[in-house]
Amino acid sequence: MASVARIYARGFHRDFKVYYTHWLPNSELELGVVGVLEGGYLFRPKSTLRDLGIQFDPNADIVPDNSPSPIDFTSKSGVTITTKLAGEVNAQMPSIPQGSAGIKLDFAREASFLIKARESYEPRIRDVIRLEREILELYNAGVWHRNWCVIYSLVKAPYADLVVSETGSSSIELQVTGNAQVQQVQLGDVNLQFAMKRTSGKVLDMRESKNVTPAFQLVGLKRRLFGSVKPGVLKGAWLDAEDAGGAAAEGMPPMYLDVLTGRNPLSE
Repeated sequence: MASVARIYARGFHRDFKVYYTHWLPNSELELGVVGVLEGGYLFRPKSTLRDLGIQFDPNADIVPDNSPSPIDFTSKSGVTITTKLAGEVNAQMPSIPQGSAGIKLDFAREASFLIKARESYEPRIRDVIRLEREILELYNAGVWHRNWCVIYSLVKAPYADLVVSETGSSSIELQVTGNAQVQQVQLGDVNLQFAMKRTSGKVLDMRESKNVTPAFQLVGLKRRLFGSVKPGVLKGAWLDAEDAGGAAAEGMPPMYLDVLTGRNPLSE
């Protein structure tokens, strides 16, 4: 039977396509971390580019993101969110007094999840062309493993609320504290605090987490099909399709670096 971590990672990637995740989702990772996709979806760190001898400056080699944006990584199905403002009565939230605002999360599936942050940033590695060249050198030298992948871009949140259901049916009820007259009840806001009032089933409660990296994009080695050049997903990092024929004739290497978007068949 698959672990909650693997089910969570598979569901996360299914819902958010180009993004992968790790366990625990409230722990912190960095750009340039090297790892494998356990079971094809769950990222497990193994090393870093610098530890493997690849030049990587965490300042100069990163394109920063200075424009905050909210994130809402919530299961596309299996999660129901119910809110109430102070003065309202809601029979679905019996543990929240009428004079208080609150929120209830119902999870219908194992490993269904909710990750919310009011602000997040998504920096990325600057020079993928050089990264591809240096990884291929290590691969040809027998140092780099075919199933290794690298965190290329990273969603970072200074503050986030994360909740994952560990059972097939669970729920939590949260009461707003300190500011009962709020006009909008939402998770992921550092200025809005909650007190746990009731739980059912088994829930992994990671609310009020700081400096989290719950999602990231990965690049890994792929093999060219039929000896031709397959254009890469990252614009500017690989040749355009119209140049493919000539490049193949010039003996381009059989492996290339590309963004991972599906289950990695070489994950184990």
